[in-house]
Amino acid sequence: MRRTILTAIMIMLFITLFSISFGNSNVDINVNGSAMEVPRVAVVMDGRPTDSQFPSFIMGNRTLVPIRFVAESFGAQVDWNAATKTASVSHQGNRLDLTIDSNVVLVNGNPMTLEENSIPKLVVYTSLNEAKTMVPVRFVSEIMGYEVGWDAASYTALINTPKAQEDEDLITISDISAEMGRGGDHRVRIETDGEIKYTTMFLPSSNKLVVDIENARLDIQGSRDRPGDFFVEGDILTRLQYSQFTISPYTTRIVMTLTEEEDFTIIQDDNEAFILFGDGRLELPEEPEEIEDPEDEEEDKDYDGPRMIRQEMVEGKNAIVVYGLDSEEYKVTKLSDPTRLVIDIMDSEIIGELYQEYDYQLSFIKGVRASQYVGDKNYGPDRDVVRVVLDVMEGARDPGIIVLPERDRLVILPEENAWDALQYRNRGTESEFDFMNLFSTQYDVEYDELRKEIKVTMPVTATDLPDGTLQIGDQLVRDITVERGRRDTVITIRFRRGVVYSVLSSPQDQVISIQAIRNEKVHPQNITIVVDAGHGGKDPGAVSGSTKEKDINLQTSYKLRDALLSQGFNVIMTRETDDFIDLYSRPRIANENNADLFISLHANATLSTSINGLEILYCPSYDSDKKIDDQFPFAEFVYDSILEQTGRTGRGIIKRSELVVLRETEMPAILVETGYMTNPEELTLVVSDHYQNQVVQGIVNAVEQYFNEY
Repeated sequence: MRRTILTAIMIMLFITLFSISFGNSNVDINVNGSAMEVPRVAVVMDGRPTDSQFPSFIMGNRTLVPIRFVAESFGAQVDWNAATKTASVSHQGNRLDLTIDSNVVLVNGNPMTLEENSIPKLVVYTSLNEAKTMVPVRFVSEIMGYEVGWDAASYTALINTPKAQEDEDLITISDISAEMGRGGDHRVRIETDGEIKYTTMFLPSSNKLVVDIENARLDIQGSRDRPGDFFVEGDILTRLQYSQFTISPYTTRIVMTLTEEEDFTIIQDDNEAFILFGDGRLELPEEPEEIEDPEDEEEDKDYDGPRMIRQEMVEGKNAIVVYGLDSEEYKVTKLSDPTRLVIDIMDSEIIGELYQEYDYQLSFIKGVRASQYVGDKNYGPDRDVVRVVLDVMEGARDPGIIVLPERDRLVILPEENAWDALQYRNRGTESEFDFMNLFSTQYDVEYDELRKEIKVTMPVTATDLPDGTLQIGDQLVRDITVERGRRDTVITIRFRRGVVYSVLSSPQDQVISIQAIRNEKVHPQNITIVVDAGHGGKDPGAVSGSTKEKDINLQTSYKLRDALLSQGFNVIMTRETDDFIDLYSRPRIANENNADLFISLHANATLSTSINGLEILYCPSYDSDKKIDDQFPFAEFVYDSILEQTGRTGRGIIKRSELVVLRETEMPAILVETGYMTNPEELTLVVSDHYQNQVVQGIVNAVEQYFNEY
């Protein structure tokens, strides 16, 4: 049974640890006369961090710990034979004999062979000038009867005493997300089907707060038990990671990177739990229970109390209007899961009941709620706030509102209603736009072939189109943006591909009509490709000896940039030096430049030295709200073309919807894993100019093929 459990744990680790890229610091050591720098590793025993003057580290793909750690943590007896350089470890009837630089270990007298990276070593810590015997933590721990896990987010080896677990005690975690809290700070939301039990620890060296939820199985729709990792632009919380790091017992781990150590509270409410930080920890921002019977359709109609919120026509547009306000200051926040738009109106008191619901439906709004809300540190502890919540229909794509303060009321317009002066018709590869002005006016139309944008400029007094962006998101048009200046209004239409356009209206007209047809003859100079060198700066990526993945990625990206430029393509690099670029900035660079393709370059790593081969990762369009184009064809072109150029074998085209650079890019995007650094033969290849040039030529050929066919 134990072997089955350990095999399952190993399978889970193979899935989660495709790249070793979360090291926080390195250790200088000397082994057999060779100096090297290796990644430092933390070790946690039954949820408690272990502290040692001589840190554990990774050599190759195995974690080595001082033999003294085994004695202190397991309560084992350790004997040393200086003549044979053999350490003997005895614990609860088990005995191990490990010899320095030998791959043969005796387990209760029976010989076993260790992998190369698990061989015991005599290591000199350079800064301390002391030698210690280092042994493989996984092998020793499992022989001693413990379970071993690995948390890539905090670069921590986890050793747990096995616990019996009944299925009826098991809970399911169906979602983990970061959302804006009451005052604008992020909080972590955990959706579960039972009460959570947890342990916590804080790692001050990296400002990581770790929460282990006991007896909890990770089962998120669309990703099951795959780990999650995304950055958060918050004052306190900057990164959220989670994984299923043990399965016997089941434990879900959440790792939050903070700007600094911060007080926190974990609160459970029905099937949700929240991790709250700072002042927000004092109270769960829950919604009051309904005060009316939701099945009584007539009750709202018969309500004779003060109506603070009404649905009515404002200047010909269907709107939500909030009356009786003492202030025009407000803040709009968008919340997810489910999608809601929140308007906090400052220094105001609600009229009537402290909690109100309205069955108003217009555009994407399916209901309105209002409540009296006392602000937190961002608003001031004594500041009264009226919170209005707009519940959004399922499937609404990037809903937005226009808020207009008017004396003692606030007018809220769904963006679709605010854009009544625009008519848009799509016919596949052809689109027509009508901008209906207030009066006949002159205007200018310009087309930027590189950015694939049409700009329409007219006097600001000629149109009542509001500032903002209307998301279209079909096969031809990305979005339409309106910018109102002091003299002119500029309307920008962004296309996914180059177009041929015609102005159908007169040079002076009340209705400006434009037709755009996809240009099937696109030249390279009108195509923009973003090349993304993975990792960088403080993030080395995978590490093998002194070789860092970030350097390989940058070298290959230079070659790809130059090769694409030589074919006439426009190229944008997410980084051209050894800089750290966060994950969300990379797709943002591509989206803001309306790029046609996004190519991220990486080198792979895993726990096994035998695994090798090219991998192409992509996010299917149905797994991202950013994408329209089918993502697979470009991935397939690149995969087949690189294999043809290199003559190597591949491990396939793999869906990885959780990767930010693939999910958040609007254009076709791929991540190329050129080879495994943990495979000695393939490491020699991926660092060589010859192989990098072959990979680059394969990508360039695939790019040309893709634009010839799509």
